[in-house]
Amino acid sequence: MRTTDEPDRPTTWSTVPTVFVVRPACPFCGCERYVAVRSMATESDGSKTLRCVCRRCSGRFLVVTEPGEREEFSDDVPENGKTSTSTS
Repeated sequence: MRTTDEPDRPTTWSTVPTVFVVRPACPFCGCERYVAVRSMATESDGSKTLRCVCRRCSGRFLVVTEPGEREEFSDDVPENGKTSTSTS
């Protein structure tokens, strides 16, 4: 249910805001090209840890991803502005 305090939300994909996510870079040389050699088990808080090796300098580092709800992709923006996920 929409309240009067909420701003109007876009109803088509051509008018939705764009969000850019920066890809992790090697902490040693700054290169964004790396290989995830192993994905560690999900932690109790829902985060995941990737063991990575840089393709340029062979530096080893960890990438931790924060937990989040995985969204299903659709061509239409629902009226309430949210997408639903399948639970099958």
